[in-house]
Amino acid sequence: MRVLQVLMLAAVTLWLPLQAPAQAAPAKKAAVKTVVLWHAYRAEEKRALEKVVAAYNRTHKTTQIKMLGIPYDAYADKINAAIPRGHGPDLFIFAHDRVGDWAKNNIIEKITFWVNGPLLARFIPKTVQMLAYNNALYGLPLAFKSLALFYNKKLIKKPPVDTNDMIKQAKALTNRKAQKFGLAYEATDLYRHVIWLHGFGGYVINGSDLGVAKPPSVKALDFAYQLKKTHKVLPDEPTSQLITFLFNKGQAAMVINGPWFRGEIHPKVEYGVVPLPKVSATGKPAAPFLTSEAVFISKKSKQKKLAFEVMKYLTSDDAALTRMKIGKQTVANNAVYQKDYAKKDPIIQAFYKQMQVSVPTPNTPEMRLVWSPMVIALSKVFRGQGTALDALKEAHAEITKYLQRNKSGK
Repeated sequence: MRVLQVLMLAAVTLWLPLQAPAQAAPAKKAAVKTVVLWHAYRAEEKRALEKVVAAYNRTHKTTQIKMLGIPYDAYADKINAAIPRGHGPDLFIFAHDRVGDWAKNNIIEKITFWVNGPLLARFIPKTVQMLAYNNALYGLPLAFKSLALFYNKKLIKKPPVDTNDMIKQAKALTNRKAQKFGLAYEATDLYRHVIWLHGFGGYVINGSDLGVAKPPSVKALDFAYQLKKTHKVLPDEPTSQLITFLFNKGQAAMVINGPWFRGEIHPKVEYGVVPLPKVSATGKPAAPFLTSEAVFISKKSKQKKLAFEVMKYLTSDDAALTRMKIGKQTVANNAVYQKDYAKKDPIIQAFYKQMQVSVPTPNTPEMRLVWSPMVIALSKVFRGQGTALDALKEAHAEITKYLQRNKSGK
């Protein structure tokens, strides 16, 4: 028995060195975290964002961005419904005008404690300022948007510098029987109308101070109505679709629209873009509202710090240049406007100049109460159902009621 034990021990001893060394347990693969991003982009803007996101996903193995497109008409309602229930995204892209409402209702997260001077320095100051509410910052800007003057180069040799010149050229190019118009814009839309209101020295709302029925506002609405009634240079009911049709057919010499209009213009149309003309009566520029389109963090996101890192990537200079080249966006990043591409695009340069005299749209909850009564007032005047003064007084009274109810929490 002892001999057998010795032989077995010897066999084991001889066999052991021939074994492969023990393998270490395989390291666990790091879990991939997904940051969900909602947007309402279409066409080239969507393609540009997809390229930026694809670049991020290629270079970040432990974090991936998942994009979800939401139809614009349902977008705000979906955010309001989903985020409070914890079913929404980590990040979403939207205009700045709802910042006040969303901050008060715990829809968006403050990012003040994550930002620093070098980060904010990459952006045009106006685009950041519009994202602040009650001394807190709520988003990082992607792009700015405003209106400017588009013109058909075959019809307009020298774009107007003031409203007297604009009216003169528009009248010469209007032939209502042939459905040709010197000027076209959505005249009963407040977003479009404020170009004249600001140009006459007025304002819509400043805190709780309403400017909608003050003398500059009345003069601005009178001026706008005379474009239709006296000068007869506007189509009767200029909808967005009609304006695009007329411009593409060479039947609208000048159009007031935003950078998104570029994607609707037929490739064969030779056109230019310039800042809006000065109001001849005041010498002030016709100044549109300025919008800051930004990325926001959901208040209910469970990975806010990671979402902020993604936000910084989406708003980087490199990402901005991609969005400008592919999506034709007027981006919020200072450095991009020093690039050759931006310098050589006259349309981008025109909107950049327009931005400098544009008026930031108020982002307060009070501003949201203004839109509907003002649209009703504009429509009444353009239908000939009342004077500018009467219609604006009615709007002022209606908005005041809304403000009082809002203050009392009703």
